[in-house]
Amino acid sequence: CAMGEGGVSNTSYRSAHGRVLRHEGLIQAGQAEVWQTLTTTEGLRKFVAPVVRLDFRVGGEWEASYNPAAQIGDPANIVNEVLCYLPMEMLAIRIKRTPPGFPNARVGLGLWTVMQLRLVGERQTHFTLSMLGWPDEPEAEAVYALFERGNAYTLAQLQKVFAAARAGSG
Repeated sequence: CAMGEGGVSNTSYRSAHGRVLRHEGLIQAGQAEVWQTLTTTEGLRKFVAPVVRLDFRVGGEWEASYNPAAQIGDPANIVNEVLCYLPMEMLAIRIKRTPPGFPNARVGLGLWTVMQLRLVGERQTHFTLSMLGWPDEPEAEAVYALFERGNAYTLAQLQKVFAAARAGSG
């Protein structure tokens, strides 16, 4: 597995069911802390984007913009839908609306992401981010490349949230 910035491993693979874009890494925090960060608007603002709103329930929306001047409800925002979750262990979302300039909206709208948390030490959580639904077609390649970089970056940002918090408390 290739280790990237911040201790993020790209463990992507192909199976009989298609391609899985996967990134994994250790987070220096307990499972409850990581879960709280993933499932609240305030938590997501720490590592996903400056403008975020999360309606955390099955069918709820996770809306975000990387533009700090954006407002919730702007048509250029990214919107995901919460598909399901297992408290403290797993959260699955799917892309509901892509932003303008997205490489291929049709491909994007067929994707879903599964985030898994597993406690591996008193204050360490193993985090796995898997993205599925990839069509086996050339049009998917630009979208795959975008998320291959973006998901690794997002996981590294999540790791930094807790590394900074731990450094500040130590």
